[in-house]
Amino acid sequence: MRDQRKALDVLLAFDAVTNVLTSGGKPSVLDAEATIRDLVRQASGSRCTVLAGAGLTVDAVAGFVNRTQVEAVHFGSGVRMSGNGLAPIDIDKLARVRALLNAQ
Repeated sequence: MRDQRKALDVLLAFDAVTNVLTSGGKPSVLDAEATIRDLVRQASGSRCTVLAGAGLTVDAVAGFVNRTQVEAVHFGSGVRMSGNGLAPIDIDKLARVRALLNAQ
């Protein structure tokens, strides 16, 4: 989606939409921090949560959340064994993500 803010405006008009998963228009949310931050501000006060996902890593998540103020993140391969999106979840990586976010 080229205009992320306009797309979010459309989605905010629907009561049934409570979460919007987005990469901020980039292959990785780590390259779209400003856009994610803007979308979080735009959705503030609504019933909709911006769910940032794509390219997040365990090592980057705490700083990303701090800088963007996003309240929800989605992990795929970042918490999977060997970084394989189809592999089982690596419980140690998931626990580390939770600890990092709980420490904020």
